[in-house]
Amino acid sequence: MASALGKDYDYKVEKEGIYVYRCTVHWAARMGGVVVAGKPANAKEIVEKYKAAATGLDVQAKFLLDKLLAELPKHGL
Repeated sequence: MASALGKDYDYKVEKEGIYVYRCTVHWAARMGGVVVAGKPANAKEIVEKYKAAATGLDVQAKFLLDKLLAELPKHGL
């Protein structure tokens, strides 16, 4: 899903899991993030699968996912 440039965007996460999002315009500057919804029991596996699927310009995604991996234990995941 995409939002209009300069407009607020709301999205309701209805399923527990881990979601990566990015700003298409600023992706090269690592403008994006990861949302953890709930407490997925297999959080580390999900993150590792995202990392394995990231290629080419998705180096930014790997950076965000590595940061998340470091944070998971602090949150009991």
